[in-house]
Amino acid sequence: DRATITNSNFTAGASTTYLVNVTATGDNVTVSNSTFDTTHAAIGQEGIEVNVAKATLTDNTYNVGAGDEGICLYGNTAISGSTLTGSSGTGVHVTAGISATIDDSSFMTLNTAVNNVNGMVTMTNSVVDGSTGDAIVAASQLRMYNCTIQNTAATKWAFNLGAGADAEVHFNNILNNTKNVNAVGTAN
Repeated sequence: DRATITNSNFTAGASTTYLVNVTATGDNVTVSNSTFDTTHAAIGQEGIEVNVAKATLTDNTYNVGAGDEGICLYGNTAISGSTLTGSSGTGVHVTAGISATIDDSSFMTLNTAVNNVNGMVTMTNSVVDGSTGDAIVAASQLRMYNCTIQNTAATKWAFNLGAGADAEVHFNNILNNTKNVNAVGTAN
């Protein structure tokens, strides 16, 4: 089976749980060149929720409202060329023991850029700027290469690696953060 969404705009209503819930069977789900805006809804909305074995999200824009999530992953997903912005909320929430790759993407002024609860996240060539909370939160596997994390709120961490975290972070620019790394888990 194949599902493709392209060149579309999605805006949350007052009681929307998620703008797009990808539950198609198979592993050929592609979402590209689309905009997801949760800023007009109540707290706790998701721009897109992925519930398939494999999905590709390319060149999308996510405007994340307070307490919302731009992308919530329950299936293996590749994210590239995307921009996630907001005055609060989480850019990408990874759960359910899945694999997520994030490449060439920007996370601007969110509370948390990536919250990896129970998965494997590989993040490359991306920028996290102006997080108001801990910028990268991991309680599972995290691999991060050639990224920039900068201007995190003074009382928050650029990396908050909790119990169970296994992080490998190399060749990154960690700039203008008062607190850089809080590591309870394993960091390399």
